[in-house]
Amino acid sequence: METMTRESGPLRAVSSSLQARPNRTWTRGRTCDHDGCPTVLSIYNRSTSCSVHEEVRVYIQRGKRRSSRTRTTAA
Repeated sequence: METMTRESGPLRAVSSSLQARPNRTWTRGRTCDHDGCPTVLSIYNRSTSCSVHEEVRVYIQRGKRRSSRTRTTAA
């Protein structure tokens, strides 16, 4: 395995911002669909309701995935 040193040439890096895709956005100025709610939704919120009027969703937190090697040795 070859290690890069100053003698082998300039070190170069690529900005992570050039590789990442832009965030998805929705229309500006949208308001909550609930009657009488004047909340203006964020352009990044794909929901049609604000957080107060959004229906409750169950969140299932998953643990860290183990590799197949550690799964077979633990069983």
